[in-house]
Amino acid sequence: ALIKKSVYLLVGFRQSVSHDPELGTRNLRFGIFRITDMIQSGVVSDYSVFFMNINGTGEMNNQIGRDNGTTVMRGFVKELESILEDPEAVWRVGGDNLGAVVLKSKVDQFLGLLHGVYVPFGPHEEECYRISATAGVCPGSNEFHKTSEIVDAAQICMNTARFVRHTPVLFYDRQMIRMMENAKHIEQAFPEAIANEEFRVYYQ
Repeated sequence: ALIKKSVYLLVGFRQSVSHDPELGTRNLRFGIFRITDMIQSGVVSDYSVFFMNINGTGEMNNQIGRDNGTTVMRGFVKELESILEDPEAVWRVGGDNLGAVVLKSKVDQFLGLLHGVYVPFGPHEEECYRISATAGVCPGSNEFHKTSEIVDAAQICMNTARFVRHTPVLFYDRQMIRMMENAKHIEQAFPEAIANEEFRVYYQ
């Protein structure tokens, strides 16, 4: 009885630190551990890491209510998980952001769901809401030695897709690396340029 109780408590503890109670999925801690395991075992090159932002959650909550909005988000996560098999996984980063690790052979199928699915939220079949997400995708590579590197790359792609390119998905590649390096070079040059009064302002 003591052993069973200890096992029950251990399982409960693991679930509490690795799961998101609101959406009923894993949390960021789980995602970090999963990617770290893949890097250490040398299989990360078989997978792609996603960083996703669910589109229009504010508008969704205004239209159908926050509780129904949470139900839709929970259903969306289940749709994504339905095509995955362990060790593939989806987790909640926080708010309306999600992360995932997906076999490269399933990336197109996974993206198909991100483009939009109808999720029911009420007792009647017609009560559905179409939900989609913007995604940054970083194909796994043995060049990545730290989990933070691959997660940051996917997040940068998502931010660029959402705020710069206005596209539903963006993949991390050499062009993205060059763009990041150029942006960093410009950012580092700002203080000296300001001190030298190299900026010229035009008003229209």
